[in-house]
Amino acid sequence: MNSSKSWTVLALIIGISGLGLSGYTLFFALPANTQRSGIQNVWHASNTVTSVALSNSDVVLPNLSIVATVNPGESLHVIFNSEAYINLETNPEYIRIRVSLNGHKKGPPATVGGWPDHDDHVVWEHLTLQYSNLTIIPGVYNVSIKATSSDASGNSIYDMSLLVFTTM
Repeated sequence: MNSSKSWTVLALIIGISGLGLSGYTLFFALPANTQRSGIQNVWHASNTVTSVALSNSDVVLPNLSIVATVNPGESLHVIFNSEAYINLETNPEYIRIRVSLNGHKKGPPATVGGWPDHDDHVVWEHLTLQYSNLTIIPGVYNVSIKATSSDASGNSIYDMSLLVFTTM
């Protein structure tokens, strides 16, 4: 009987020690920035009314610029969605989009294209672009989307939505 009391007392001591260590880690040992992690600021713009005709030079998509403030320790994230219309005549065609920060293209592009072997010579596609900068310098940024096409023959983007947010 003495042996079972000893084991019970030992189990209680280990259990209480484990709870104490967990509490210490949770409240005192975590870095300060993990207690404020998550989404900090959110901005949104959309253009679902007009389509934007594209050419073979960069076009900044109208009514989709967002001025975002990035604070120290924050990361910047951008999500852009749209529908793309590609008019195929005799050559393969594409539409390419990129994120622009203060007028400078950033990150890899998203591209959608088609070949003229389609029966109706038209391609309708959904186009999504995501961009994250985890080491961005704090400051104010003008976030926009630049688009280009392989040809100026009626390719366009419509039903556009831009979401910008910062995280810790």
